[in-house]
Amino acid sequence: LALLPSERAEAEFIVTEIETLLGLGKMPRDFVVLYRTNAQSRVIEEALLAHGFPYTIIGGVKFYARKEVKDLVAYLRFLANPRDMISLKRIINVPPRGIGAALFLKYTRGGTSQLSEKERAIISEFEKIINTLKDALGTMKPSDLVTFLIKKTKYEEYLKDSSDEAEMRIENIRELKSLAKKFDEFPQPDGALAMLEEVALISDQDEIKNLVA
Repeated sequence: LALLPSERAEAEFIVTEIETLLGLGKMPRDFVVLYRTNAQSRVIEEALLAHGFPYTIIGGVKFYARKEVKDLVAYLRFLANPRDMISLKRIINVPPRGIGAALFLKYTRGGTSQLSEKERAIISEFEKIINTLKDALGTMKPSDLVTFLIKKTKYEEYLKDSSDEAEMRIENIRELKSLAKKFDEFPQPDGALAMLEEVALISDQDEIKNLVA
């Protein structure tokens, strides 16, 4: 087989071959796609969804359902919409920074006025990180923003310290940076917002496929 120029071209080649063989009488259950690392699943999943093919990940989790991907996407969503309490709840103590459920409730219900001095200091550090990232949202290309987010939150160090599958998870966040590059030509913050829209669309499509499968 000829070498293909990109991972996206590889995914399109796979889907085209499947379409051809389906036309010759094969059944969807006859196909299995093998890939070397979990991070490679993203473009293959996207191509299958784009062509309306349901699929199942065997022995793993779909790309956009992986914890590390959901964590970073939740950060981006909260930067874009500070009223997104679901995303805030997910990220406020990831990586761990001493903000448990009780402090989260006190903070979201009453701001910092009802907090102890120690609690205010903890929340202040989190808010400093978020404010810095909000500034970056308006100026950085999406791929640079994701890189900066990972560095500012020390997310890669968190993975190394907390997971036996650190290398695999780090590959997944690098794949998320690769996705972000698709939107680098947009003016900012439109690029990051367009990226979030695509992630939401793919996730919604995936949920629909699971419901009708």
